Amino acid sequence: MIIRKENLEELLIECPKEGRGILHRWDYIKEKIPCSGVLSFSYLELEPGSEIGYHQHVDTFEVYYITKGCGEINDGGGVSAVSEGYLIMTDKGKYHSLFNNGKERLSLIAFICS
Repeated sequence: MIIRKENLEELLIECPKEGRGILHRWDYIKEKIPCSGVLSFSYLELEPGSEIGYHQHVDTFEVYYITKGCGEINDGGGVSAVSEGYLIMTDKGKYHSLFNNGKERLSLIAFICS
């Protein structure tokens, strides 16, 4: 199976996870893949000055891979700078947020597992 971004619907999300600004999202996978723990796989672009709000992953594990831009991750209380090539993992029960403090869109791949 091949899934192409140009065939996906772009979703514009205002104030993602009670953050601020605009998030662009393309969902490649929106439901659990059989015989795996993968629940979703998305490509995201966070506008400058925008933030995915601080939220908890109660029963899921989330991975962000930054493909372009820079920002700040709050990973369970500590804030760190992130940029292209960074991988961020948030374990079950943990909290995180992502802020784009750059001048261009912050692009990333996000996937959630059970």
